[in-house]
Amino acid sequence: MPIADMTVEEMQRTAKTHICGVCFGPLNVAWYNGVYILRCKHMAHNTITRRKPKSEREKEEQRIWRELNKVDSNALMAMPEAKMLERVGQARFPKDLTLAEKKLVASVAVTYGLDPLMHEISVYQGSIYVQIDGRLRKAQETGLFDGVSTRPATQAEREAWEVKAGDKFIHADVFKKGASHPFEAWGRVTKEEIDRAKNSSDKSYFLPIVNDPMGHAEKRAVARGLKRAFHIPLPSEEDIGFNAAGKLVDTSTGEVIEGTATVIESSQQAPPAPAPPIPPVEPAKASSEATTSPTSQELTDTEKLLAHVVDAKPNLKSQKTARGWLVNVAKIEPSRIDAEPGQVWTEIRDMIGMAGKEL
Repeated sequence: MPIADMTVEEMQRTAKTHICGVCFGPLNVAWYNGVYILRCKHMAHNTITRRKPKSEREKEEQRIWRELNKVDSNALMAMPEAKMLERVGQARFPKDLTLAEKKLVASVAVTYGLDPLMHEISVYQGSIYVQIDGRLRKAQETGLFDGVSTRPATQAEREAWEVKAGDKFIHADVFKKGASHPFEAWGRVTKEEIDRAKNSSDKSYFLPIVNDPMGHAEKRAVARGLKRAFHIPLPSEEDIGFNAAGKLVDTSTGEVIEGTATVIESSQQAPPAPAPPIPPVEPAKASSEATTSPTSQELTDTEKLLAHVVDAKPNLKSQKTARGWLVNVAKIEPSRIDAEPGQVWTEIRDMIGMAGKEL
């Protein structure tokens, strides 16, 4: 049985310095049968051992590996799509991706600062999903992430949510600094879903549901809590599953996943988003008969600035993501984008390869 004869504070400290003595996996604090316990992912394991200190050589190798393979969101969002496409090619996916799917992954990875090489983003049936590692890293980068607590639902909670016998149902609290209450979420894996996963033609993809349904329910709960606390408007891979009718769905919304999405091929950029980017503003022709288009007359200097950024970096696709690029990558103060767009353009136009172009 897991360890229960410690205070919660002692368990939290021990989880940082020890590992399971049987499987050598990480430890976490969980709520079980009315008490907090210290456990690994196997409930039958009941011994722990201190983590072996890393040698200086191991620390240096780990530092070099991280430096070469893992980058932060700013570097990912500034990465040229051709380079990101190479990174996608180095990543391991459950199935080989088509070129169109690789381009789609690369485009979304650059837009949201996610790393396919570190298993932060995936593609299934032609749609993009964020993996829990990506949500955790993005939350940690904010400096506001203050931890996660999970526990199985109580019997009263199971009855209130009408959870059937055999279903796995987990509660998660995601803590954010400055918030008065944790962001609460639930994760469920139904017995019917487990049976469907066992008989799925895509068994390798659904092994986590079959082999560790309780752990997968916990992942769903944590992913949903992270999405509420640190919003990334993309579905979670952990939520792909089956409904009672046996259809493949996003279990967080019930939306049916109907098959491979159509991806438009392009030799220059990734497939466009539903909303097209604002077209770049061209200077008026030097002619007495030349006229300025209605669109040009309506655009403010701020809109022109954002349109030029989208024109230079098609993967951004919209003024909203262009604003995000200016703040997170170009390090422009948000207030300056509206207050002094002309000066901002002068500062960043060389960076985006539009030297000499006037606003």
